[in-house]
Amino acid sequence: MRITLTLLLILMYQFGAAQGHGVEYFESPNDTLRGLFFIDTQTYYHNSWQIGKPSKVFFTAAKSAPNAIITDTLNPYPINDTSVFIIKAPKTRLYMSYPVYYTPANISWLRFDYKSDIDTNEIVQIDVSGDSGLHWTNLIDSPKIASWGTKPDFKIKSSSWRTAQINTDVWGLPNFFKHDSVYIRFAFISDNVQTNKDGLVFDNFEFNYYWEGITELKRNNNLITVYPNPSNGDIYLKQAHTNSQEVNIYVYDMTGKQVYHTQHKNTHCLHLPITAGTYLLKYATKEAYDTEVIVITK
Repeated sequence: MRITLTLLLILMYQFGAAQGHGVEYFESPNDTLRGLFFIDTQTYYHNSWQIGKPSKVFFTAAKSAPNAIITDTLNPYPINDTSVFIIKAPKTRLYMSYPVYYTPANISWLRFDYKSDIDTNEIVQIDVSGDSGLHWTNLIDSPKIASWGTKPDFKIKSSSWRTAQINTDVWGLPNFFKHDSVYIRFAFISDNVQTNKDGLVFDNFEFNYYWEGITELKRNNNLITVYPNPSNGDIYLKQAHTNSQEVNIYVYDMTGKQVYHTQHKNTHCLHLPITAGTYLLKYATKEAYDTEVIVITK
């Protein structure tokens, strides 16, 4: 969370949001959370999960190029296989607020982008453990453990990236979990029929933490759609709201430095005078905000 702490403080002062987040993109230098991801090759020694550049029939690129976590970067997923990767996320983080003091922030949601190209008989399971992997609970079937802001449907094959969000506010409650870390397990189980499909690919895992005592601006993951992405700096915004309220648009680099800001009513197009790279775009109304990872190629 080294680079995202600076970004967190900037966003907090500007919007009064009682939360902070970090994103794993799987490529240097924006891979400071890579250490949270573990591909289990001891229990599952034929594990097909890999981190790298997708070069398959259906999966030809990552959401934020070049890397993603994928069921083999080159080959179709194998039959009769169980492949697993685990995210070991801290249950709480310490963040600095104003005036300067450290305060615990509880994990509130996990958001990720994905594509799926699997047979209908395959199984995709997302589980959580609060005791370092001794016991697991299926998140998809356990609403008391997690509610889905946007629930994934891995049976749907899509040519565009889809987004899922697990709401995990209860994970930060006192004594809810026995250990300091939350384990989130992504398992893919294939049957005995070879269909030569690409499997699964995930990118841009975003971890959000919140704390009490500061007025929080609500997050709305469907506030805007940004396209094209990647782009040469000319970006169009499709806005969910129709009223002509004033909005603030900020763009930050991966160190948390603000590189662009504009304030408009019904902004539909941005001409970003920034260099090539990966950035975080924040779009905020008076009631809510949304963030999108954007990639500039020049």
